[in-house]
Amino acid sequence: MKIPRWLLILLVLVICGVWVTSFIAGLVNPGYQPPESINLVFSAMVAALLAQLGRQNGGKGDDSKRDD
Repeated sequence: MKIPRWLLILLVLVICGVWVTSFIAGLVNPGYQPPESINLVFSAMVAALLAQLGRQNGGKGDDSKRDD
């Protein structure tokens, strides 16, 4: 199933935005205690979405431009 590229990018940006907001909330409000596994969950979601973007791109990244 091919997910539209714009949707994958939007999801990555939204997830990263929530992640950063959670981090800043912990700095501003010392009483805020996010779940211990939040970094693992967010990084796994972003990694999966970026991997999907790479697969849909045909595996052509910066390495395909090299003249080795």
